[in-house]
Amino acid sequence: MLKWFRKYNKFILAVGCVVLMVAFLIPQAVQMFSPTGQNFVVGTINGEDVTEGDLVRAAFQLDLLRGMGVPDSVIGDSRERWLMQVNEARRLGLDASGGEVAAMLTAVGLDDEALNRRARESKVPAEFFRQTVREYLAAERYRMLTMGRRYDTAVASTDSPGLTTLTLWATDFLPEIQRNSREGGDPQFARRLQGIFSALSVGNGRMSPPASSYLARNALERVGGRLLVIEPEPENEAAVDEARLERLFEEYREFFPGRGRPYPLGYRQPEQVRVEFLRFPQQQALDAVTVESLDVFAYYRENKDQFAGSAEEAPDTPTDEAREQIEQRLQLAKAGELLRRGVAEARAMLDEDIRALETDDGYRVFPDAFEPVSLEQVAQRVNERTGLTPEVGNTGGWSSIDSFSQTEAGAARLPGSGASLAFYLALARELHPADTPLPAYVQVGVAGETGVSVNGDVFIPRLTCATPPRVPESLDEVREQVVADARRVNAYERLVAQAGDLADRAASEGLDALARDFEAEVNPIEPLPRRDPVAAAQTGRLVAPVVPGVGSSEAFIDAVFGVVADLPPEALLSEALTARERLIAEPIDSRLAVAVFEADRYDAPTRIAYEAFQRQNSVVAADFALLGDPGLLMRVIGEGSLAQRVGFELPDDRDDGDDTAAVDEQEAETAEADGAESPADS
Repeated sequence: MLKWFRKYNKFILAVGCVVLMVAFLIPQAVQMFSPTGQNFVVGTINGEDVTEGDLVRAAFQLDLLRGMGVPDSVIGDSRERWLMQVNEARRLGLDASGGEVAAMLTAVGLDDEALNRRARESKVPAEFFRQTVREYLAAERYRMLTMGRRYDTAVASTDSPGLTTLTLWATDFLPEIQRNSREGGDPQFARRLQGIFSALSVGNGRMSPPASSYLARNALERVGGRLLVIEPEPENEAAVDEARLERLFEEYREFFPGRGRPYPLGYRQPEQVRVEFLRFPQQQALDAVTVESLDVFAYYRENKDQFAGSAEEAPDTPTDEAREQIEQRLQLAKAGELLRRGVAEARAMLDEDIRALETDDGYRVFPDAFEPVSLEQVAQRVNERTGLTPEVGNTGGWSSIDSFSQTEAGAARLPGSGASLAFYLALARELHPADTPLPAYVQVGVAGETGVSVNGDVFIPRLTCATPPRVPESLDEVREQVVADARRVNAYERLVAQAGDLADRAASEGLDALARDFEAEVNPIEPLPRRDPVAAAQTGRLVAPVVPGVGSSEAFIDAVFGVVADLPPEALLSEALTARERLIAEPIDSRLAVAVFEADRYDAPTRIAYEAFQRQNSVVAADFALLGDPGLLMRVIGEGSLAQRVGFELPDDRDDGDDTAAVDEQEAETAEADGAESPADS
């Protein structure tokens, strides 16, 4: 046997090597040709396979674009949607020129030298950077085309939507966000700016000349005059029948007072609280402290440079003016320290009173027989140990949070957050459902955080009772208010029926004579636009301007402009219209009053003003108002809509039944939150 192995050892060695080579290569071949890793097919676009490698490349491109400063609000965070946009842009023949690619790279600080350096550092060919930029610019063209949008030259002098978007972000928005971050400003500021950018980044619409004229007339055409607001006299009304009371109660029972529509009624009971508090007057502390001369000189020596003024060096001894300033500073500092001692003594006693009580989810559990220490006892302890005599006060009964916020104690601010004590106490556990997460542990019977008023007085509040908002169960609970409202509504409706007669009387007797009859005043009204351009720029909505005594009423403003609807631009009101034609009497449901307006001035927009308006960004802001639904744009280019348009399909064994419409709805809701609400905060 061994002789046979010795005889054929070379043959056996050759066969063994072949077997080992085959065994080594088979797994790699299986991996190469099996549907895993980069070659795994994840779907199809218009019948062509989309592999995992395609998606990895798309994700890498998104990272590169983010590194260049392109915000997520433009490119999104979905590699599938990016891939579909790029493929659809290619299918439609949309591309970007080499000049546009170079312009964008230059805009983000990547000239040829910087681009090559970035490519070496990231181990990515420079040409891949250029191709990514080219596909971004093409995808932006596709996005604008799909949404039916365009860019004017108001923002950037280029016809490339992608470069315009990036320029808008880099020049107007990113520097403000970075500055706010450096200065430690409001953290919501960046979110609001990003929301405004999300709205502006969709470009402005292809508005027809009639639409442009409409917007210009809204902002530039103005009417001025005199206004008389007549309120009804409910005391002259007869008794109201029960059926009328029941109807009014049922219609407005769910509204808070003053929030109902069409009439400003409401019977929903707001939260009610009873609050007691300790007040530490700052003046009392100032009067209790003294400043010694030695303290003044010591402070002057340590801070001598602050008092040099225009001289190169301050004198060796403080001047009278410097002495007075130092005494004030030291007195405030000593008074502040005394107040802190007094507050600390009071809080220590209040905390000790409830320290032994059990807690449940962070809130104290009060036994039925528990009697909290009185604030009078706390004030006495503070007086014994510090000499201060804090005052004890309360709301004097039940009060809403809104009413309490109008008091000095309720308006006092928390030193840390700046929130008012009224807002802080509104977070009380008793005012909210048990499952509502709250940002602070506030409850009845526990002393709250310290607040400081505008004049320096310090307050320690404690809720004694609190009831949440509720809807009245029956008319009898709010009968007195419903009866008063019913009489007021009846008087108003009777006044509305006389609106035409009121305008006739104003024309024949004069607006001032009518005002005397109703014991009211006539107020001049400066020329008003049909829609407020400032509000349009801030909120993206076309709203009626606010008129003193009337509010923002589109019906009233439209009636005012109806007076001049048929007048030529050069017409004079006094010559073109009679006294009666220049008068309107319009019901204002939201105020339960009738507004009598006499037009005496008409400013028609001139061609020069119209052209200037067209060159301003107000047109862009007003255009967003015409869109109505910012989420609609996201639905057009949402992942689900794109998938249907380009034929993106998952393999049968990968289809998880996701509803693409649901994806679009979620994206649309995000767009509405960022693009519609943030500009209004701005």
